[in-house]
Amino acid sequence: MKELSSLKITRILILTAIILFGFYLRCIGIIKPDGLWNDEMYSVLNARLSFPFGILNNIYQVDIHPPLYFFLLHFWMKIFGTTDTILRLFSVFTGVLCIPVAYFAGKNLLNYKTGFIAALFISVNSFLIYFSQEVRPYSLIAFLMLCSVLFLTRIKNKPSLKNYVGLILSNLGILYTTSTGIVIIGIQAIIFFIYLLSSNKNHIKSYIYSQIITGVLFLPYLPILFHHISEMKNYLANPLFLKHTTTFYVIPATIQSWFTPILTDMKNAPSSFLVRFNDPYYIYFLVFPIIIILIGVAKSLLSKDNYLKVLFLSALSFFIFLFINSYYGDGWFCVRYTVSILVILLLCASYGLNKIKNSVISSFLASLFIVINFVFITNYNGAPEITRGQNFNKVAEFIIENNFNYNDYIFMPQGGYILNRYDINKTNIINFDMNTCDNHMSRVLENTLGKNLAQTLSDKKKLLNFLKSSKQKEVLPVFDAYITNIFNNIKPNHYFIIISGNVTKSNLQQLGEKDLYTILYLKIFQDINVISNKKLKLKKYTNIGNWKISVFQKSEI
Repeated sequence: MKELSSLKITRILILTAIILFGFYLRCIGIIKPDGLWNDEMYSVLNARLSFPFGILNNIYQVDIHPPLYFFLLHFWMKIFGTTDTILRLFSVFTGVLCIPVAYFAGKNLLNYKTGFIAALFISVNSFLIYFSQEVRPYSLIAFLMLCSVLFLTRIKNKPSLKNYVGLILSNLGILYTTSTGIVIIGIQAIIFFIYLLSSNKNHIKSYIYSQIITGVLFLPYLPILFHHISEMKNYLANPLFLKHTTTFYVIPATIQSWFTPILTDMKNAPSSFLVRFNDPYYIYFLVFPIIIILIGVAKSLLSKDNYLKVLFLSALSFFIFLFINSYYGDGWFCVRYTVSILVILLLCASYGLNKIKNSVISSFLASLFIVINFVFITNYNGAPEITRGQNFNKVAEFIIENNFNYNDYIFMPQGGYILNRYDINKTNIINFDMNTCDNHMSRVLENTLGKNLAQTLSDKKKLLNFLKSSKQKEVLPVFDAYITNIFNNIKPNHYFIIISGNVTKSNLQQLGEKDLYTILYLKIFQDINVISNKKLKLKKYTNIGNWKISVFQKSEI
């Protein structure tokens, strides 16, 4: 009895050490001087609205993401504050919670050793560490997916009411956190149902009931979901929409980001992928970790436990869905959308490595994977050190330092609404943002080209031909009138501040003809500078990070 108690205490101490280890890795580089990037800023602006209807209304109007993450972040901000570091710590918190859940999931899959391997793999994984420092829902999605797998595994072993309640809550959490949740949970439900048909038909009835309850509890959100689907069709049809090109390069690039400490293009899908087998650095930090995980996954699929195939097929099916939807459809593939796939594959790999009969080889492979990741993270430009901010904070500091106020106007088409995150609410930020994902894009075109012309140029090819024609060198009367009307509202001796991103003719040529958004963006800034120089006086010009800031003053009448 004492030996059992001592063994239990030892396991608790080991798990605690792993959790602290994962927490340490997620806190490296948590303070980032370049601030938050565009999507993170949106999270903050949404979460600080009133609970629940302010957040829900904003989600209905301009977003496609369900509200759970924003609800939780809302209360986190209420309790702990709103500094960038405090905001990131919420993702650190959910990221660290993944570690004990992975341990219990691994333990239920096979034994304690599998649980410890899974906990270590989760704690040291660079992909998960990266998103544990981002003010976005991906760390929460990973946690909820691990909870779902944990309770699904427990149902397979012991279908109790407590485990079904855990599965229902976990799956509801996924549905209310990510817009692809309905696909993730749908695939899981179908594959696990087929598994029960072949392995234990006695549990099918209870499982069906659990899925019905989950569906009923998700019904209140369906009207918003259908609204989002309708809005996305309009958004994707807009000629300004830039579809990220998806090629088969995303497969090796995503595998690299999943299993190795060298991450690639975490915001979008890479357009190319270079394999450098002649580089020892590449082989050590990339090839070895991938081989180790693939050995583990292959070993799990070769095991007699068909449940591992259920987990693998659910992950693979979702990946295929994301790829096909982006390759053949109107969607786009982003590596961050695959976080739920990664945690499942790490569990499968942990199981498989522990199934290797030679315990020395099993321990060596698992230890090598952990050491390789740890060495890179702590000695190179690993996940915690990757710069992701866009210097919005420094732009805001510039505005505050210069005492611009409600009599001054800011024109910042690329993320202007984001400045509301800072203490500059008394400054007039012109509603001309090109980053929003609703019909605001159409209003941008109407204010730039005029309503009739915008409707005429609703086709991408027509708009491209127009923007590339000689007419694009001229300031169109409708845009001149739009900006002049703003100038008329500015009081004498007050300011018109233009904030533009680093878009030049040279990088425009590199983009080619596919990016109408950038072509129009460049035209807008060419035109507004022409108008401003004619009607106002340039007082200051400066560069802050990637931003160019021009301060014009209106002369006395």
